[in-house]
Amino acid sequence: MSLTLLNSIQVLIEAARAHLSKQVNSTMTLTYFLIGRYIVEDQQRGEVRAGYAEETLKYLSLGLTQRYQRGFSVNNLQNMRSFYLTYQHHSETQVIFKGAKISQSESGNEVASIYQTLSVNFGSGRPVFPLSWSHYLILCRIEGKEERSFYEIEAI
Repeated sequence: MSLTLLNSIQVLIEAARAHLSKQVNSTMTLTYFLIGRYIVEDQQRGEVRAGYAEETLKYLSLGLTQRYQRGFSVNNLQNMRSFYLTYQHHSETQVIFKGAKISQSESGNEVASIYQTLSVNFGSGRPVFPLSWSHYLILCRIEGKEERSFYEIEAI
């Protein structure tokens, strides 16, 4: 076996792993955005400010942590909510809502609706949220839209 063949295959595997890692990260970030949307729509009926039920977040955190172990603390759920509120009007996120209903459909097939949303957004090859979740946690703290956009572009 030639060294060139070995090196070519190693480069291919490393590129595939990097690509998969980016896709997984983008999918999780989009998922956190959609979780934030669920929380906002359920608790706030779409309003920016409303009497927010801390008990609901505690309930969600307990149920999700029991099932998925980690990543769904009350604080992280609040971050997902904040992420959605910060980026809901971002031009890239408008694609998410085009033709994909996230709430349970009349047929009761909520899972199919969510898969449609994910596939629509990743089928284009360009993720809606190209940065990591950690990046967005920091970006959400920036009040000004223009300043946040500047740092988002720089991070990309």
